[in-house]
Amino acid sequence: MLWFGEVLKPNYKGSKWDKLSSHIDITPTILEQLGQDNTSYKFGRNILNKQRQVFVPYVFHRGHGLISNQGYYAFSEDYNKVFELEASDSTQMKLIKEQTEMYFQVAFEDYLSY
Repeated sequence: MLWFGEVLKPNYKGSKWDKLSSHIDITPTILEQLGQDNTSYKFGRNILNKQRQVFVPYVFHRGHGLISNQGYYAFSEDYNKVFELEASDSTQMKLIKEQTEMYFQVAFEDYLSY
């Protein structure tokens, strides 16, 4: 992704970032660059924040997954099984599975309360 223009704060100009991000991160990033409140975008993160937790949730037809620096996980509702799970060890595998399930549970509860 290429960011440029007068809205980009000077300390970020010419920087190269190689962190995971998603389309849901674009709005909070732009709002913060404009000095606006971005707290209503609780599922997106400022891409330029070096302290942010790096992960990318995604959905596909009747399934969901998450990619992070620790690994990745994908679950198919059609087959009712995990078909992608990769991490450095069994503890990290369990953690990324739990993070994915928690993320989508919170997102679904947020959707239902709308």
